[in-house]
Amino acid sequence: MRAIRSVVVMIVAVLTFGCGSPPSDIPKVELHRVMGIVSVDGQPAKGVHVVLHPVGNTDPSTVTPNGITDETGVFKLTTYSVADGAPEGNYQLSFSWPEASMPGAGDSDDFNEKLPPQYQFAATSGVALEVSKNTEEMPVFELSTL
Repeated sequence: MRAIRSVVVMIVAVLTFGCGSPPSDIPKVELHRVMGIVSVDGQPAKGVHVVLHPVGNTDPSTVTPNGITDETGVFKLTTYSVADGAPEGNYQLSFSWPEASMPGAGDSDDFNEKLPPQYQFAATSGVALEVSKNTEEMPVFELSTL
C-alpha cells in the first residue's frame, strides 16, 4: 500500500511540476521554425542528433538548437521547447548517430558512433546553416559513412 501511495505522489508531482515550460529566467530570443532532412549514404537516417553551434560564439551558456531525425530523416529544431525553432543567425552543425552496442544499452559507453568523427564536431563537419525569419526551405544534409 505504501508503494502505491508513493507512485501516486510521484505521478501527481510530475504532472504538476515536471512537464511545464522552461524556467522564466532564461533569456529568450525570437525563434524561427526550422526543419531539415539528414540522409546518410543517400538514405534517410533515423536517430541522427543534429546540433547547431552559433558561428563566432564560444560562450558555453549559449543556446544550441538541436533535433533528432525521425524514420524519414526529418528533424525539427528545438531551442527552449520541442520543435520551437532556432534563433536567427549563422551556425556550424555537428551530427551524431549513436547505435546501441548491446541490447538494453543505457550508458554512453554502450553506444557506437555510426558517423565518421569529422561530423561530430562543428569545426570539422563542413556543414553550415543560416537561420533567418525568411527561412522556408527544408535543407537536406547529405552525410557519408566513407
